[in-house]
Amino acid sequence: MNSSRDTIDTDSKKHVAEYLGLLSDAEHEIAVAFKSVADQHGDEPGIFQIFVS
Repeated sequence: MNSSRDTIDTDSKKHVAEYLGLLSDAEHEIAVAFKSVADQHGDEPGIFQIFVS
C-alpha cells in the first residue's frame, strides 16, 4: 500500500520539478522580450521604466 503512495509522491515531485523548469524558462523568455521592447521603444516616455524596472 505504501509502495503505491511512494510512487505517486515520486511522480508528483518529478512533475513539480518539470513545471518549475518550464516556469523558469518562460520567465527568462519574457524578460528577454521585455528588454527587447524597451530597447526598441526606449525613446517613448515610460516604456523603458515599465519593461526594465
